[in-house]
Amino acid sequence: MSLASVLLTYIISVTTFLILPGPVNLFVANSTLKYGIKGTFCAIVGTNLASLVLIAIAGFLIAGADSINSLILDVLTLLGGLFLLYYGAVQVREVLQRKSENIDKVEKRQIVEDKGEVRQFASLNSFKLISQAFAIGISNPKDVIFFIAFFPPFILQMGFPIPYSLLILTLIWCILDYTLLFAYGVLTNRFIKGAFETVFSLVCGILFCAIGIYALYLALMAIAFS
Repeated sequence: MSLASVLLTYIISVTTFLILPGPVNLFVANSTLKYGIKGTFCAIVGTNLASLVLIAIAGFLIAGADSINSLILDVLTLLGGLFLLYYGAVQVREVLQRKSENIDKVEKRQIVEDKGEVRQFASLNSFKLISQAFAIGISNPKDVIFFIAFFPPFILQMGFPIPYSLLILTLIWCILDYTLLFAYGVLTNRFIKGAFETVFSLVCGILFCAIGIYALYLALMAIAFS
């Protein structure tokens, strides 16, 4: 394949990967509902940092290792499933508490005007949100599989030394990652409001729990039969 074909295929693949719903997309959307556009940005920073770590691991495997112990991936998936399940349970609990408590007793909120509407966002702890986003990204089975199994072939087909290929593909990834996930946040902030906001947050929490349970099932089955 020519360089142009490799890059076009890579861009299409990454775009499809980022658009398809997954834990990262849900986390970005949920952070937007809770904290506004600032929350969107912090969530993307955290998940992008996680993807950069996984890209570095993929590059290391190509440069200095022929394979990776499958048990490591299974344990990573197991830990990721536990975290996703925990985060989902916390999210569901917060939504139910917000519904049952008086708004004056809920955490301090900032009032933001949005085209004549009064919208309420929780006070933002940037470091905490970025840390949570990083944990979601680094433990997300979808991302682990993509970077470890799907990313390396593109590096090898670029025709450049591995460091240069890795740099080019990483830059493209970051541009697409920030652009598409930020679009997720903007659309969420624009269209999901009112009562539907609570329903969406609750659905996100339930989906996190479901994805976490599924990841745990896959990891435990893999470990049991390895």
